[in-house]
Amino acid sequence: MNRLFETARKMLRDNRRRHGLLGLATVAGAVVAVACAVALMYPAHAITGGDTLRNAINEDSSVFCRPAGADDGSWVKTDGGSAVAATSELRLRLAFTLPAGTLAKGTTLQYRVPTSVHPDTSAGAVKGDVFASPTAGDPSRSGANAIGSYSLDGDVLTLSFNEDVALANAGGAQATSASGSTVGSAAASATAGDKDAAQGGDSAQAGGAQVVVPASDLSGYVDLDLGFGDLTCDESGQATIDLNDVVSLKVAKATEEAAATESEDAGAAAVSVEESEDEASASVRPMSLMAAAPAAVPANANGDGIDLTQYIQSVTVQKRNANSQYGDPTTEFTDGDYVKTTIKYQIPGGGANSARATTRLPTRFQMA
Repeated sequence: MNRLFETARKMLRDNRRRHGLLGLATVAGAVVAVACAVALMYPAHAITGGDTLRNAINEDSSVFCRPAGADDGSWVKTDGGSAVAATSELRLRLAFTLPAGTLAKGTTLQYRVPTSVHPDTSAGAVKGDVFASPTAGDPSRSGANAIGSYSLDGDVLTLSFNEDVALANAGGAQATSASGSTVGSAAASATAGDKDAAQGGDSAQAGGAQVVVPASDLSGYVDLDLGFGDLTCDESGQATIDLNDVVSLKVAKATEEAAATESEDAGAAAVSVEESEDEASASVRPMSLMAAAPAAVPANANGDGIDLTQYIQSVTVQKRNANSQYGDPTTEFTDGDYVKTTIKYQIPGGGANSARATTRLPTRFQMA
């Protein structure tokens, strides 16, 4: 009888153990199923380099604009306050400085562009060059040196740096050729004293030597060419571009009402200062801004149009410098200078009885 009771107790224990294992397997299966569901609903969004590039963006970043179809010499930096024509071309410059050693783990970094910037990449990634920083202040990139390339796909911007640039930033042991130039990492080099080196070989492995190159900061920039259709603007027409926690840029789009009543660059034209007959020298001559104002044309002199002169509010003249950029308004010019004249006007409601307005430039200005 005791033997029978012992057998029964053993059967009960085995049964409880089997139920416990079954319950554990059920719970584990449920946990795996939930984990898989979460992974499907919230896919990984990790980007190469994490926040490295985002944190490296600095205050040399800016937004430039130019009239649609204008040449590279027409780019100007926006100030965030002055409204820009809705049809203008925009250039968003992302300037950065990577601390020494950043590229030691790889030559590629990624950055997620702000949500307010959304160029259409459905037809393919937007691609371009990464440039060195010396030309960061020049919107036309005149003489810029490419140090890598970029690709924008969706909201992820991927930067790939040239190997020599990455090595200079990474630093460490590198190999030199017989001529002394750096040719690669030490892992691929041969030390001085090799048999071939003693015979005067010029290859990296024959005449090369291992040297330690100090890591250095790397500064550069990327340009994204956009339009207002690629930006999110508020009701006032202003777009705010938060590049990181420190750098935030703004650009304002002119409203339709403002565009109808005022033209910021209606009278802009590339002209050269004509030398007067009584002044043969090329000395600097002062000229008042109002002296540069267009001369009046008799209303309806040709039987049509209105005299625009009476509606002119201000005239400014900017001189083009050696970098093909127009500086601040000035009143002094030298014979042969190229200048841009900006005429601001406003015609009151009912003041125009014709679609044509006429005015005349001063005689000392000559169209180039």
